[in-house]
Amino acid sequence: MKKNSAAMPWLPDLEQSGGPIYLSLADALGAAVASGALKAGDRLPTHRALASALDLDLTTVTRAYGEARRRGLIDAAAGRGTFVRQTSAGRPGHQAAVEVDLSMNLPPHPPAAAIPARLSQRPPSCAGPTCRSFSATTPAPAVLTTGRLRRNGSRR
Repeated sequence: MKKNSAAMPWLPDLEQSGGPIYLSLADALGAAVASGALKAGDRLPTHRALASALDLDLTTVTRAYGEARRRGLIDAAAGRGTFVRQTSAGRPGHQAAVEVDLSMNLPPHPPAAAIPARLSQRPPSCAGPTCRSFSATTPAPAVLTTGRLRRNGSRR
């Protein structure tokens, strides 16, 4: 890997890391923040500059910065750059954000025992004795005009 530390304030060493490179890069960024090598407010290299310095693909660095941002290590603004984020402990009156996973945003399942009971109930609009609920019972042949349907709909 190319290393040009004179032009770059921070360059991680990814030689001994295992696993996906973008995760190794995000881990190295976290380790640099934890050790104090990078402090809150420090500007990080651009995606292109870091990719060139480490001889990596641009999308690898972009994924690493995205992972670091997801972990709360950095903040980025288009046109301004990428900066090390101030830890939540250092912000007065700041509470740590609660992480909510919306990747599987599904409604809760109703209790299975309640479904048959709900199906057997008549809706409020069906109050008379001639009203039939087709969800819970099978109608009598006299209710349906199947003979007329056969005469009109089939050619037997």
